Order: sequence, then structure tokens, then C-alpha cells
Amino acid sequence: MKKLLFFVFFSLSILGGTAQTKKLTYVDENYKEISSAEFERRLESKLFYYTHYTSDTIDYKKLKFREFFGDIGFEKKKQLNKFFKKKYKLDTSKIWVIHYYDSLPVVKNMVKKNYVVINKTGSKIPSSFRSIGSFKHFKSGLRKMKERYWRIKNAELYNFYNRENDYPISKSQVKWYKDENLLLQKIFGKGVDMYSIIILHKNGNFYFSSTVRPSTTEKLLLDPQMFRKVQRSWYERYEKLKTNASVPSESHKPE
Repeated sequence: MKKLLFFVFFSLSILGGTAQTKKLTYVDENYKEISSAEFERRLESKLFYYTHYTSDTIDYKKLKFREFFGDIGFEKKKQLNKFFKKKYKLDTSKIWVIHYYDSLPVVKNMVKKNYVVINKTGSKIPSSFRSIGSFKHFKSGLRKMKERYWRIKNAELYNFYNRENDYPISKSQVKWYKDENLLLQKIFGKGVDMYSIIILHKNGNFYFSSTVRPSTTEKLLLDPQMFRKVQRSWYERYEKLKTNASVPSESHKPE
């Protein structure tokens, strides 16, 4: 909710200040305005990517975490266990690996063959790219992911979605779960940002990623001891980045 209010107030402030002239503004992960140089420096850390919001009146780029770690607490995890065990019979004795789709593909609009789109950044940050996949390719990826988790005893994979669109869920070879009342988005997305993968341990520790991680990385994070080690290393990198910031930012860990 806090991030949602930041988003609303920041957008309104830009609207008020750009009624006549639209200026490109840069904001950090906490919706605080920073310089373009600091924006580029943070991107170079590989801890962030960015989203570009633009319209007739506003134009700004916002940093978003590529991944981060946190803890919802044991009590909240117990409440989640109770809710999802009753509704979907999720296995509460295992680590949950949630692959989240805010919007399932609109099948009628999907391409017949896969291709790649290169996004040039216009800066010294390397250009990014994204794959445009066919419906056949999407289904194949889901099957491979399902097969991967058959072999992992201490974790269970669950595919959640928000909007179904025209996706044939009833004919799917993998099981889908509806994020009723946007419960997962409210807990993990804070009403603004939602991530593609959530690894939620039984004690409430969690990991987010903006993209599905390679299987080797996921397996490391399924081990509680390795999870804490990787988490500690990530926080050290993040704190060092903030300490060396050319423009001070809020000194709290991500929610």
C-alpha cells in the first residue's frame, strides 16, 4: 500500500509540474527523484532494471529490483498456509515456488513462430532483448518447468494468475490457480510491482525475481542454509550501492 501511495502521489506531482512542458524524470526504487548519472550508476550494478512510464503529460523512468529477499514472518505464513490449504489444497509441508502471471497470454494474438526484439537503451548500459514466443513455445516451457519440479522433494511448483483472458485453462496440462482478491499481489507486489517468481520458505523467508531464474539458482535457494548465504550477499551489495550513492536515498531494506 505504501508503494502504491508513492506511485499515486509521484504521478500527481509530475502531472502538476508538467502541464506545459514534459520533462524526463528519473526515480529510484523508492520513488525518490535522482539524477540521470545516479540512475545509470544503479543500472550498472545489475541489481535493477527500469520501467519507462510515459503519456501526454508525464515521462519518467523508475528503477525496479531484478530480485530481492525478505520475510513475511512466521505468523503471516501460517495464515497463508491456512487459506491456500483450504482453498487449493497446497502442500504446506514444502517450500512454495510460485510462478506468477499477472495476465495469461491472449492466445489469439500470439505469434506463430518465436522471434527476438532488441531494446536499445541509448546509453552505455547494454541493450536488452526479449523473446516473443508462440503459444506452442509457451506450453512447452510450462511442461518443462513442471517436469523439473517433479524431481525436487522439498518444494512444490504452483502457477498462479490474475487475468485469464482467452487462455484455455480447462484444457491445460498444468494446473492453474487464481489469485483470488489479488492476495499474492497485495502481500508481495505491494499493489504496484509484481514479480514473475516467488520462492516462499516455510518460515516466511522469501525471494522475488523479475524473471524465472535458471534451475541451478532456484535449487540453491531451496536450501535454507544457502538461501541465507545468498540473501546476506545480496543485502551487502545493495547496502554498498546505497552507501556510495551520489544522491542519498532512503536507507531501509526493500519491503
